[in-house]
Amino acid sequence: MVRCELTVAMDLYSRCIVGLRLTPVSTKSVDVAGVLYETVRPRESRADGGEPLPYCGVPSAVVVAAEKLVDRDGQPLLPTVATETIIFDHGKVYLSNHIKSVCAKLRISLQPARPKTPTDKPVERWFGTLNKGILAALPG
Repeated sequence: MVRCELTVAMDLYSRCIVGLRLTPVSTKSVDVAGVLYETVRPRESRADGGEPLPYCGVPSAVVVAAEKLVDRDGQPLLPTVATETIIFDHGKVYLSNHIKSVCAKLRISLQPARPKTPTDKPVERWFGTLNKGILAALPG
């Protein structure tokens, strides 16, 4: 049996999970950076030909001037809503130099949650639902 840790990114407005990483043993800074990357990377088409998941918080139709959709080299820009703040639960992995540099590059502020204040981290309710509603029903 291997202990696993789940790292997620939740959009505060829509309460949608926009990034997820399951790692064996313990979470490392590269796992947190991977979850952040999932929040800004375009979704790829599914293998069965279905539509990719929509971006969280972005309407299906946006009217923007065509020249603003590509950079000066003609590469398409990412149509996302950028992360502004990460609220974390005092884990050492969030205070590593790697995560601090990733957040500085993406202009994301790091904010520790206040102790014994569950309203600071709405993702805790999602973890509770996952634990009691889904994982409890699995064998083992």
